[in-house]
Amino acid sequence: MRYFISPELHRNLWQKFSTLHLVSVPFVLAMLCFIASKTDVDNPETAINGLMTVIFYLVFYVWGIYEAGTAVQDEVKSRTWDLQRMSAMSPCHLAFGKFFGVVSYTWYAGLATLAIFAYTFPLRGFSGWKSSTGATLEQTAYIVFFMFMIGVVGQGVAFLLSFADLSAAIKEKKKSRLPKANLPLLVGLFTSFTLHQFVMEGLLRGRLGTEGLYRYNKLVTWFSAEYMREDFMVFTLLFFALLIFYGIYRMMRIELMYPVWPVGWTLTALLIAGYSIGFMTVKSPTEQIVAAFMVYLMMLVAAYGAMIKEADDWQKLGRFAARIRGRNWRGALQGAPSWVTAAAASLACMAVMSWLAWHAHRTESDDKALHAIVLSATMFLFAVRDGIVMHLIFRLSAKTARFGFVLYYLVIYGLLPTVHMLLLNSVFSASDLANAVEKYLRKGTFGDKIDKITDVMSWYYPSLSLDVGVFVPVLVQIALLALWWRNVLVKGRVGHGA
Repeated sequence: MRYFISPELHRNLWQKFSTLHLVSVPFVLAMLCFIASKTDVDNPETAINGLMTVIFYLVFYVWGIYEAGTAVQDEVKSRTWDLQRMSAMSPCHLAFGKFFGVVSYTWYAGLATLAIFAYTFPLRGFSGWKSSTGATLEQTAYIVFFMFMIGVVGQGVAFLLSFADLSAAIKEKKKSRLPKANLPLLVGLFTSFTLHQFVMEGLLRGRLGTEGLYRYNKLVTWFSAEYMREDFMVFTLLFFALLIFYGIYRMMRIELMYPVWPVGWTLTALLIAGYSIGFMTVKSPTEQIVAAFMVYLMMLVAAYGAMIKEADDWQKLGRFAARIRGRNWRGALQGAPSWVTAAAASLACMAVMSWLAWHAHRTESDDKALHAIVLSATMFLFAVRDGIVMHLIFRLSAKTARFGFVLYYLVIYGLLPTVHMLLLNSVFSASDLANAVEKYLRKGTFGDKIDKITDVMSWYYPSLSLDVGVFVPVLVQIALLALWWRNVLVKGRVGHGA
């Protein structure tokens, strides 16, 4: 038998749809439209449109996100998930067959509701119901597309989070692999309604423009090109929907024990960084340096987040190190933690930004461009230091005590600079800080007192100073932590947490 997309989609369609289910949606909607039309005899289309709006949000957003967030949970409860994992279906067929299958009935009811909403939309000019704004068929199509895609994105986020929770249960070897349904539902709802507020801003307040959906800020400038705001919103929603579906596909490959290259997180961060800097102006050398630094910063944050998430997976880190020692480069790259590729991408972005800064320094004699090089380098070194600390905390502490140790680390990290400055009698007032900033803007230096404070802060935080000595504190800390790391590995002092 030939299947459309996958057998998993057909299985879900057979479960979700029956003659009663097919007939009930148009029957209930017809009854609701009849009742709504009788509540406002003079303007029935407005009453019907308002009711269909509410029903669509309840069906497509709330019900659809709930179905997507509990899809895997229902399979685990019914003990059919392991059978599906051992089937001959590919990750793509199983992932998208399951996703589109579990939300198929909410799509059926939601699209039927959305069709009535579009037909009764009171601001469109082709319907026979004229209004002062005179919306066109094209504008109505945009609004319908936005409402639909925002719900799809929320459903995709909920489905993705349910898989992430299931994978975490596998890694921790829990006896119960039942993923939690509350978190995917809440995050999916938050995503949909936040996107709805952002994309539909102004539309719900009746600010429909005569030349486009948006009366104000009609154009969006992205990479020096101008786009109609509604067209750019379409691109944005499709862009993030594709990222979410890519994440679902990768999570399914992980769940089915397929080999996965650790580039998904890095690629996603790079794409989001590229999307974000498109709103910046990058014509002058300074603007180019700022844009490159923003990409570097986003990649460093991505590496930092991946490092914290995988800090307790010492087995994966050990396999990665063993493959490097054995010169199995393909195996090392394929089994590398996600933070390794994200850190490598961060270094590449830092190299590009440093080249731009050095070029600006050479061509325009801009000494301030060199500060960006020092800041990015010290930021990376401090991230390395924090990575070692987090791995040691997760290695040497029980699972229940890890949060407390991390909290203590952050508190001490915040208090030590203050204690250090008090010991050096370097406390300054707000007026001292204002004068120092003014002096820096005029002469390029903060003054002796602030310079002493920046020297102290360079022991604990990234620095802008061009003094080579700012690298010494963090390098010393990394060296000491590396010795501790080696001591832990050699003597085998393993924590009690699983």
